[in-house]
Amino acid sequence: MPTTTVKKGAGRPAATARSNRHAQRTPLPPKQDVVLEARELIATVTPPQYGYMSQAELYARALELKIGRRDRTGRFTPIAKSTPKGKLLTAILAAEQAASRAEAKVDAALKPSKLDAKLDAAFSPAEVKEAHKWLDGKSGAKAEDFITRAMDLGWKADATLHQGDAVTVIVTRGEEQITISWTGGVFQDNCTYAHNGRTPIKLRNASAAKQRMAVEPARANEEATRVTAHKAVKAAARKAPSAQRRLPFTDASLDQEVLDSVYGKRITWTNSISQQEEEERVPALAEGTRLPDGSRGTKKQHHAPRITEGPRGRVLEFVGASGFRAVALSQITRVR
Repeated sequence: MPTTTVKKGAGRPAATARSNRHAQRTPLPPKQDVVLEARELIATVTPPQYGYMSQAELYARALELKIGRRDRTGRFTPIAKSTPKGKLLTAILAAEQAASRAEAKVDAALKPSKLDAKLDAAFSPAEVKEAHKWLDGKSGAKAEDFITRAMDLGWKADATLHQGDAVTVIVTRGEEQITISWTGGVFQDNCTYAHNGRTPIKLRNASAAKQRMAVEPARANEEATRVTAHKAVKAAARKAPSAQRRLPFTDASLDQEVLDSVYGKRITWTNSISQQEEEERVPALAEGTRLPDGSRGTKKQHHAPRITEGPRGRVLEFVGASGFRAVALSQITRVR
């Protein structure tokens, strides 16, 4: 019979096409990372197959579950290493069942009651925030954001809408209070923080107010106590000199009488800012030529000491060795 002779390599294109079609239908092998993740997931989800474990593996599992006994003193003794495989399997299953029952009891105890759920829903911050949804405009949006932040930090908030796009918000927490306002969406420079009767602190912007709200209550109380105690010490320091001073003039003395009593003498006073005592010599009144009647006259003196009236009362002004001085008469403690 006749034979067909095929040239070498003539059938290769057809074979290559068949191989390519087969490769498209064959799934690629999984990547190594995917295989490891799948094995870890199976290990966490699939319960251990105790029936396929050896005695040594069951004993290791028993040690993980802390299977053993305790004596009267509370000392724990683990299960014996030579325990047969059957007893180990029974003890492991019993321990796991006991642990499951204990977890179920804890979950039931922690599950909130229907009454608690209703109370939480009624007084949740979301409900309180919903009450301020009436705020609108640019100022209202900023006030609403500030109230939301305050509620998240445990503060109570109250907002007041004024005429036009002006809103004032007051937030409180215990004895703390922050007052902040916006007009036309612009922060007003009157934001203050007050606590425990201390002098209100001015806050520079809304961010500073939010930072102040984030301070823990215990730390805020400690700071207020420290400031109040410092104010009491300063007040006592201001009162102490007036009770101890012995001066050559009184509050009823005339201005010239006060000047005559301090010319050429050293005076001591308490600095109202640093609360430290300072000392300086008041220049003597300039003397001139002797007059016909034998008394001495005075010549013109530049920057002579004088008494002026200020917000704190009468003030002694003079030029000392260290420069110009202005001392309230009420702060002078000594003249010598």
